[in-house]
Amino acid sequence: MSYNYCRDHRTGITYVYDIVSYKDEDGKTQRTRKLVGRLDENNEIVPTSGRKGRLPKKRDLSPKMNEPDVESQSQIDALRQEIQGLKSSVASLQKEKQILINGIKRLLDQVQ
Repeated sequence: MSYNYCRDHRTGITYVYDIVSYKDEDGKTQRTRKLVGRLDENNEIVPTSGRKGRLPKKRDLSPKMNEPDVESQSQIDALRQEIQGLKSSVASLQKEKQILINGIKRLLDQVQ
C-alpha cells in the first residue's frame, strides 16, 4: 500500500491515490489505484468521493415505520373492499366458464 500524489494541471488540485499491486492469472504484475482524497492548503488529506469534490451521500436504509394517516388508512380500506369484490366476481366468472365448458362438451358428445 503506497500513496501517489497527482496534480491536476487544469485546476491545480493535488489528488492522493492509494496504489495496490498484485499479480494476475498470467503472473504479470498489475496495479490498481483508488482515490483517497485531495490535499488542502496545510498538506492534509481531505477525503473525497471522486465525484467533483462532493462527499458521498449517506443513505438511510432503515425502513420507515410510521403509521399511515387517517386519509391513507381510509384509502387502504376502500382498496381492500374493492379487491374482495373483484375476487368474488372472478370466482363467479370461473363458475360460469366451467358451466359453459361442460355444456359445450355435452353438445360435442351428442354430435358425435
